[in-house]
Amino acid sequence: YFSRTRRSLEHYFPQANADGKENRPNATQINCLGNYAMIGSNINSSGSNWEPHTKVHHYLDDHSGKVRHVSVASLKFLVMLQTCKDRGKWLNEEIQFHQDKMLTILNDREKL
Repeated sequence: YFSRTRRSLEHYFPQANADGKENRPNATQINCLGNYAMIGSNINSSGSNWEPHTKVHHYLDDHSGKVRHVSVASLKFLVMLQTCKDRGKWLNEEIQFHQDKMLTILNDREKL
């Protein structure tokens, strides 16, 4: 089920910064399940070119760790925020890690 408020496809690592330098993803690498999340379109347009660590500080409350904006509150996006916060970055390794994790969850779900 997708909420009507979360129907915009977010690139957690922004498309504008995908240059393939210094372990950053290139334009092809960012277009994958590991870098996508569904969020509200108003939130997506306001932070679309922000660096991943900027999104952590903008969307997560520093004290509680809870998301500040209701329209970003998809579980997948929260996992991405937390991974970026925990690892201190969101580059190729984190994108691939997240994608593998999501594919494992989807594959396990198919077995039910």
